[in-house]
Amino acid sequence: MDRAYYEEIAGLMHGLQIRLDDRLPGKDVTLIAEFIDANELGIALEQMADVLSEDERL
Repeated sequence: MDRAYYEEIAGLMHGLQIRLDDRLPGKDVTLIAEFIDANELGIALEQMADVLSEDERL
């Protein structure tokens, strides 16, 4: 996989983060953005899922 592929995925992840902004606490938004910027896309997606699943339990 080349760099352009990862940049495209990172762009999609940032877009997803923006769409879910109203469901994610500020501290988690910052953390997720840092994971995306560090190319830790799997961890970023996992963090998003964890935060959203916690929200569903409430």
